[in-house]
This record gives sequence, structure tokens and C-alpha cells, in this order.
Amino acid sequence: MPGKITCRRVGLAPRYMLTVAMWLGVCPFAGQHQSTATAAEGVAFYVSPSGNDANSGVTLEEPFATIEKARNAIRELKRTGRFAAPVTVYLRGGSHQLREGIVFTPEDSGTSQNPVTYTAYQNEKPAITGGCRITGWSRHEGNVWKVELPDVRQGRWKFRQIFVNGQKRRRARIPNEGFLRVVGFPDGGRNVHYHTDCRRFEFAPGDLKPTWTNLSDVEVIVYHFWTDSHLPIESIDTAANIVTF
Repeated sequence: MPGKITCRRVGLAPRYMLTVAMWLGVCPFAGQHQSTATAAEGVAFYVSPSGNDANSGVTLEEPFATIEKARNAIRELKRTGRFAAPVTVYLRGGSHQLREGIVFTPEDSGTSQNPVTYTAYQNEKPAITGGCRITGWSRHEGNVWKVELPDVRQGRWKFRQIFVNGQKRRRARIPNEGFLRVVGFPDGGRNVHYHTDCRRFEFAPGDLKPTWTNLSDVEVIVYHFWTDSHLPIESIDTAANIVTF
């Protein structure tokens, strides 16, 4: 991926800016060798995970904390008629955590003479992430660790991925290797047409258990027609061996 993103106004500005916003939302920036901006080069803003949005943002010693604040500072330059030179936003190394997506619109574009650029500072490696850090872990038994998440227990927060020390960990699954098999479809015989709606299927005895204490958290991942469906379980009928989603 590129180490910097430069925004210029083009004929299809809304679509172009949407692409930029998507890149900023999901991609870490690779380190780039950049020198500290001078007055001759234009305007520079700095963003650091240890910064503060109450800072001026124009020096390494007083960086902003968020990319949104830098974006808004550029908007203010335009609003007050002071957008007369290239603008560079330097992201310091570390994890820049997002609580919501960053929105860029055509008003955030630069021009061919005065582009707006978001880039890593020198050879540092900032990472933009929408993940939330989970703390408070305790050992359950052996190599099993646990943590209490009230928002998850109360249904206000669900997630499907977890990373430990930067490495993605596999979710608990049954079976640990290989796959279970769909036995049949009570609403369409053994074979179901691609476009047939299907909210349940028959499983082999013992494969799925209604006694699982966290049944509402269990998903059945079905591989079919070169796609996969992630289906939260609604109910399990062990008399007929039918699972409904």
C-alpha cells in the first residue's frame, strides 16, 4: 500500500474522496522518509497517539490526537481564506484508534497547486485501526485466559475478530479441524436451488446442542455455492435435528 495519500480536486471528486476515506479507514501507512515541513513547503500539521486535540498541532511538541482534528484544521484554513499553500498532515508512529469512521468530502480536497497530503512522519509506522483494546485479562486455567465484557454480555457489542500482540487468533470452533455436514433441507428436499430462501436445515445427531450456555452467540458458518454464510442460531430442535436461523 502507498505510504501517503494526496487529495486533489478532480472531476469526480465525491467518488475519489470516498476511495480515500476507505483507505484511511482500514490501511496502516508504511513508513516514508519525509523531512519536517518548512514554511517554504507549505503548512504542516502533526497527529500523534499521545497528542491532544487542544494542542496547536503545528509542531512536533504539540501534535493533535486525532486525524479528524487535523482534517477540521484544514477546513478552518479554507473557511478563513488561509488555504494558499500545500498542506501536509504527518502521522506519528503508533496505533491511531478510531471510534468511528473518518469522513472526507469534496471540501477536504486540495488542488493541483496546493494538494492535501496525509503521510507517515519520516520512517515511523503509524497504524490506523478501528479495533478496541481489551484489558483486564486473568488466567482461567492452563493456557486459557478470560475477561468480563459487560457490553458484550448485555448485547450492546459484538465482534468476530481478536488480535493478540498483532496476531489474529482463531475463534473457538466445532470441529477443531474439518467440517460438519448438512444432512438435508426440510423446506426443499435434499437439494435446494441457489435462489431458494432457506432459514433452517437438518444436521447429524449430536453435531449441534441446544444446551450450549451461550447459544445466542453461536454462529453456523455454511460454505455453499462458492460463498459462505454466517448464521446466528435462533433455535435447535434435537427431536428432528433441525437448526433454525
